[in-house]
Amino acid sequence: MILLKIVLYPIIVLYFALALFAIRTVKKIFIKYRDIKTVVPNNPEWQGFIRSDFNKWREGQIFVGCVLRFPLKFLALLTILFGVFVTMKLGKHLQKIYMRIIGRFLLSLVFTINDKAI
Repeated sequence: MILLKIVLYPIIVLYFALALFAIRTVKKIFIKYRDIKTVVPNNPEWQGFIRSDFNKWREGQIFVGCVLRFPLKFLALLTILFGVFVTMKLGKHLQKIYMRIIGRFLLSLVFTINDKAI
């Protein structure tokens, strides 16, 4: 029960705080860019960096990503970093085992990993 209070409750609170942060940020972006049809840059060299498809965004899928994907990927990356720092104190051998077993799974949540290259 103590493990539940110390570990699980803060993770749940952090997860929903990250989701709320992402939703609020995305809402601000949608309000700002919803009515923009085209964007004309001041300098032509900026043309490759400016998006012009704001009216084609799928808002529902972006909100689902704010609630499901963003907090999950952030917590996975945080767990990887925490595990690496803890195992660095215990030794290189444990760090290699951690990265092969747990780290590969967590990194696959965050990034696309080609198993043939590893």
